[in-house]
Amino acid sequence: MKQMVTIFISIVVFCRLYTANTLAEPQTPNENPNQSVLLNPDDIKDANYSSYLAHLKQHAKSPVEYVLDKFKDHDVVILGEMHEVRENCKLFADLIEPLYHRAGVRYFAMEVLRHKNTALANQLVTGKEYDQQLALRIFRDYAWPNWGYKEYMDIIKAIWELNSKLPPEAERFKVVALDKGDWEAYDMPTSPFSKETEDFIKEHDTFMANVLAYEVLEKGGKALVQIGYMHSFVHYRLGDTTPRFGYILHEKYGDRIFQVCLHQPHFGPEVLKGNPPKSLPVIIDFVEKIMRKNRNKPVGFDIDGSPFANLRDRKSLYFIFQEDTIFSDIAQGYIFIKPLNKLNKMTWVEGFISEENFERAKAIAQKRGWIAMFEKRGIIRPGQCDTSEGLDKLFKLLTEFR
Repeated sequence: MKQMVTIFISIVVFCRLYTANTLAEPQTPNENPNQSVLLNPDDIKDANYSSYLAHLKQHAKSPVEYVLDKFKDHDVVILGEMHEVRENCKLFADLIEPLYHRAGVRYFAMEVLRHKNTALANQLVTGKEYDQQLALRIFRDYAWPNWGYKEYMDIIKAIWELNSKLPPEAERFKVVALDKGDWEAYDMPTSPFSKETEDFIKEHDTFMANVLAYEVLEKGGKALVQIGYMHSFVHYRLGDTTPRFGYILHEKYGDRIFQVCLHQPHFGPEVLKGNPPKSLPVIIDFVEKIMRKNRNKPVGFDIDGSPFANLRDRKSLYFIFQEDTIFSDIAQGYIFIKPLNKLNKMTWVEGFISEENFERAKAIAQKRGWIAMFEKRGIIRPGQCDTSEGLDKLFKLLTEFR
């Protein structure tokens, strides 16, 4: 499965351990929009798809048009992504120009950039020429774990391309870098059960929420946000854990904030016990079956108020903490671009690891066990990662591995 290492690390670090023994037995999907529905793969029959397909036919839009439409009623649209998916980045890049001209959006907020580099990022996107070396400098000064991918840089270049075509007097499209990125000590909490981890999450997400509030919302602006899905929830907290980025913003700004899930896998509760994910829970299989019947057309649509809203899946970790959690709690909107097995990996920028960021990159790779893992498997030779060139090859291999 794509990106398994990154996803597994993210889930284990940011989750706490709970059990799912209180969940009821699964029910059959039905046509009652007010009844919570637990999914079981053996109970899903073709006859149950009609209301879902009818909703898509009547309400779904192309992903770009869907996001543009959300800005009619909201000032901030958060797209919660599974990191390192090529198609997600292309969607962000494709949105830049229509967001400016048709939706009045003037900010793009990125989790993958450190906030202290916001001024440099805006120097880049407003320059007369696109400065690739400056782009590399900004991305090399990364937060966690590293973002040396061409497709993330392509989003920044799309903003520069828009700005370069605007008349001199026009307001420029700007970047808001969200991440605090204080990873220099490489002492990120590794236990998902500790108070240290919760304190880290609270500080991290509160910082990002405050950045967006100060840079955009308090100025009356509009922003599209790229951020990991676990940060994006506006109505949901994982068990009794600390609220995340979207939740913090929604508590203060209400319906000025709207959250969209970019199609991605769910994982089962086994990951919370330190075990690798076994398989996709039922809900994503169910969504993909509906999308196949819709000819796998890329679509964006509201989960709120739809037949999808009340779905539950006891095999997904998002539903095991509270019996009343439903799909619309974890996704106000949804964008499907391709089936999971058709999504593409990112493109590692060869030479991204340089003398400039070598020590930081090596410390992260050692802490996460990537060097030891690849040496043990005989994929790299001992000592290969003692140079920037050798370490760069490791990160390229990680891209392929994911």
